[in-house]
Formats: sequence, structure tokens, C-alpha cells
Amino acid sequence: MPATVTVPANSLSAKFDFTAGSTGGEGQLVAALNGQSIAAAVQVTAGSSTGHVVISEFAPAGPGGAGDEFIELYNPTSSAVDISGWKLQYKSATGTSGYNSSFALPAGSVIAPRSYFLVVSSGYASTSGNTVTGNANWGGTIAMGGSAGHVRLGYPEMALTDAITSPLVVDTVGYGSNANQPEGTRIATVPPVAGSYERKASAASTVESMTTGADALLGNGHDSNDNSADFILRPTRQPQNASSAAEP
Repeated sequence: MPATVTVPANSLSAKFDFTAGSTGGEGQLVAALNGQSIAAAVQVTAGSSTGHVVISEFAPAGPGGAGDEFIELYNPTSSAVDISGWKLQYKSATGTSGYNSSFALPAGSVIAPRSYFLVVSSGYASTSGNTVTGNANWGGTIAMGGSAGHVRLGYPEMALTDAITSPLVVDTVGYGSNANQPEGTRIATVPPVAGSYERKASAASTVESMTTGADALLGNGHDSNDNSADFILRPTRQPQNASSAAEP
């Protein structure tokens, strides 16, 4: 954008072109007239370039025990996505013969633009403190490892034996120090008992910005295909479902 923009006489506004970069930033806008000026802080947030549904937050255990689990999905695109029949699959951290378990999302499962869909375990549904209800429940079909493992999302045709590079696989997350088939690099550390793994809003997102700062309401659309770079560890879980407000 130009360093200075002149508002024509007898006008209240002026137009100019602004080209945003690939990352967000902050600046100051100053208006001056007859020796007087007023300033305002301006923050520009980089939008998501991810064009597919992602695993946005998950907890392989929780305050209610090993079965207090959930997987949250986020649609960062501008169009609704019908995920009926899509599969969530789990495998252990060191397994080499494919995934262990699979859950197909029920018919009628749709994620609105920039919105969420929450899939939970039977342990989550019966645990006090989980005030956000699931949009689907896998019961006991999936049992995630509390400290390490893999979760992935894929199209209805995805088989347990499909490789991570299969076009039927939409998103994969490997967590724990010995996860052997992550996207890029595994998330080596583990969140607190009450916490969760949460996908970033942008590459620059931090724990602080995602929980209480500028990125808290900007969605979870950052996907560089490197798990360790794409997730933060939330100290307190915050699952969202299809009734939650769209972000951003």
C-alpha cells in the first residue's frame, strides 16, 4: 500500500490497493488534517490456504480417564463439505501392518464453511465437564493410545492398509515420541491430562495466541503437512461442534 493516501476535498474517504503478504502483521494508520492527527492500530491476519477438511483438535485421553477421547474436524474452505461415510482411523505408534480400527461418519454429516464437526468416544459422552456434545459417537470402535499413536481422516473408500501417500487419505496426525508414520515430523510431546492437541490458525500461532490471544477465534486451518509444526498443546481442551460459531 502507498505510504500516504490523500483524501480529496469535500470527501470522507479515499481508495487504495493493499496486497497482503503470506503472513500476518501489525501496523499503525494515521490520519492528519490541519496539523492535527489521530492514530489507530491495524492488524492483518493471514487467511488459510488449506483446501480440505482437517483434524483440528483431538484428545487421546482426558480428565475422565483413558476413554475420555474426541476428534474435532474443521472445514477451512468457503463451501460446505458432506463428510457422510468418511472414515476416521487409528493405529498404534509403532504398528507396521496398517491401521487398527476404523469408524465411518454417519449419513447426513456435513461441515458448514469454516465450521466444526465433533466426533467423540463413549467415554467422552459419559464424562462430566465435557459440555460440548458430539455430532457423532464412535462408541468403543476406536481406542486411542494416551501417549502415542496416529489418527487419520479419509474418504469412504480408504482402507486400513492404505499408505499415508494414498489420495484417499485426507489428513494424518502422528503424536508421541515414537509415532512412526506422521505427516512430516511427529508431535513428540504430550499435553496435560486436561489438555489436547490443537491445529494452528497460521504458521506463526503459539499456545498463547491460540488460547487467549489474537488467533483464538481464527479457526484451525494451518496445514503444512508437518505435524510438529502444525499443532500446539492446549493446556485445557476446547472441543467445538457443528453448533459452534464459524471461525473466522
